[in-house]
Amino acid sequence: MVFEMYLDSKGYWHWRLKANDEIGFIAYSAGEGFYSPYECSNAIRLVQRSASAQIIQVK
Repeated sequence: MVFEMYLDSKGYWHWRLKANDEIGFIAYSAGEGFYSPYECSNAIRLVQRSASAQIIQVK
């Protein structure tokens, strides 16, 4: 898997998590844009740390 950071047409940074070379993505920064690549990479680190988060089933 790989995280990609990219700049949108409005000048905001976003991230997306891709599964190797497959089309599409697993997760992304949705509507939230970041002002700098530093802020975007911090958000990526938060997602990376949450990989050990508990999984729960909801109805």
